[in-house]
Amino acid sequence: MGRTWEARVQEYIDSPMMVQRLRSGTLATARIHGTTGTYRVTVDTATGVGDCTCPSPDDPCKHVAALAETFRRKRSSFVDVDRFLKGFLKDKDLEELVEIIRSMAMEAPASLAVLGVEGVRDYVLPEEVEDW
Repeated sequence: MGRTWEARVQEYIDSPMMVQRLRSGTLATARIHGTTGTYRVTVDTATGVGDCTCPSPDDPCKHVAALAETFRRKRSSFVDVDRFLKGFLKDKDLEELVEIIRSMAMEAPASLAVLGVEGVRDYVLPEEVEDW
């Protein structure tokens, strides 16, 4: 018999498999190296509602539950994006910001999706593309 859902969640809580931990307001996000891939996971820490790119039919999946519990136990392990940006941006001029965005785009092309740039998502699943 397989491990319980709780046991599967436990293996991810505050583990080295949970990377790029960020928080902004009540939202927490991370990437989790799972059993069949790396997933982008987000949870609203106020409501516990989350989203994950894993294929699990569980709602919430073990990754969302682990992210929520990690935030509860070790909030300090998450970079506070709002606080960072407030300090980081205060002395930057437009030319510096453009160069920063350019560097971010070259390092992580998917980041341009938030600016509305088409065709830069992390990956596309075959069922998301017509006539694959």
